[in-house]
Order: sequence, then structure tokens, then C-alpha cells
Amino acid sequence: MAIVFWDARVRDFILEASVVLGPDAVWLPIAGPYPVNAGFHEVLVPNPDQLDNAFFRLRRP
Repeated sequence: MAIVFWDARVRDFILEASVVLGPDAVWLPIAGPYPVNAGFHEVLVPNPDQLDNAFFRLRRP
């Protein structure tokens, strides 16, 4: 399991994951909602095997 978190004041963003970086990266959204815990959005990514060596980003739609 991977845990991704960011400041709860940062709203209206979509969490995305990719297994590569660069111009060929394919970013896949990680479904919300993103619960808040102790002032941070906190997302548990349950299947890290599918995202082996994944990179995460926040994107504003």
C-alpha cells in the first residue's frame, strides 16, 4: 500500500499516477473523494503492484 498526502488547503485538484516520467508519460486519475486527516488530504493506493515505481502528481482540471 502507498499513502499519498498533501495539505488540505490545496483543493480542486486531481491526484494522478504514472509509471514513467517525460513526454511519453500516461497519467491515470486516482478516484476521489480524498478524505482529510489531521489537515491533510490522505489517499491510500491499495494496489501498488499495479503502480510499481509509480510517480504521483496533482493536476488542476
